Amino acid sequence: MIVERIKVFEDRIEVKLRPNIDMLLQGLTEVRVDEKGEQAKSQKETVAAMAPMMLDGNPMTLVQTAAKRPDRLFIINNIYDGDGSVMGFDRSFDDAVTFDDPKGIVDLAAAEEAWLATYPVELAYIQVPVALDLLGAEVLPLRNAGYTYYNALKPGYVLGERDNWYYGVDAKSGQPVSQEKEEKTAVTYDDLSGHWAEKALNELAQFGVGWYGGKAMADEALTQIDYVAFLASAEGYRYLPGEDEKAVADSLYNYAYRRGILTPEERADQSVLTRSQAVKLLLDSLGYGKVARIPNIFRCDFADAAAIADADMGYAALAQGLGVVTGDSEGNYAAARPANRCEGAVMLWQYMKH
Repeated sequence: MIVERIKVFEDRIEVKLRPNIDMLLQGLTEVRVDEKGEQAKSQKETVAAMAPMMLDGNPMTLVQTAAKRPDRLFIINNIYDGDGSVMGFDRSFDDAVTFDDPKGIVDLAAAEEAWLATYPVELAYIQVPVALDLLGAEVLPLRNAGYTYYNALKPGYVLGERDNWYYGVDAKSGQPVSQEKEEKTAVTYDDLSGHWAEKALNELAQFGVGWYGGKAMADEALTQIDYVAFLASAEGYRYLPGEDEKAVADSLYNYAYRRGILTPEERADQSVLTRSQAVKLLLDSLGYGKVARIPNIFRCDFADAAAIADADMGYAALAQGLGVVTGDSEGNYAAARPANRCEGAVMLWQYMKH
């Protein structure tokens, strides 16, 4: 670091350089930006410099411009002398900063007390080095091995685990300042009482997997975006009712593209999924897609197995083997039948149960 201290005032910034850097600047000129945006040089102040230096063994040139008025900038550049490329650059100045009134701030003692209170002190056993100056058979092996001490456990007070990460103490309130914790919206449903899929949907909801908004709408048709949202929630994606619907939809589909569940050409937000399409989305999201697409190696025992398309046979067989789909009341896979929301949810629940 070349800067020892920076002071910020309402109308200026004062920069104090380290002594060895300050010596390099003596006699050099100021760089000032006038109202037209052009640089004007002056010999009145020594605030700018170009000085040779070494950084990690490479010849560098340090360029510094310090500002003492709102129309100037504070810049530090490191320029590599080999090819002239800029190796480091920083600029920060805002002449419209409004500082809080310092009246009524807590004193230093109160601030220190509040800060120290964020560190819990607990009684525990701590390791204390003890000299091996005792005689006895129990210490001879250590002494013979060249050890001069050993660590003994003794009761003592230690710093416990803090309940949060604190930035400092608010000078006005005297309270520790911490990062605000994001309140996660829970997945809950009020329309499942007595439904055959109630247990499955509620168990998934306990882990944040499901649909937000308070309604499962279990018997409604399962659309493509419904299932993408459901599968995304299983990986921690969160969306809230009332948010920008287009932005949420785009974000969900970007997840689907990254996971290889869908391609942009396959996007059809409101299209109703068949049972076969729902199984494919689920197994692709779980990483079984490449295996399921291997031809001519799968068979399944669904009553309507002969009617299952060759492209879907791998998915149907894996779904049956993994316990994702057990068949309808007649033992059919029913690939072409439109799926409803509860069926899509129960497929994932059955997979997780197995």
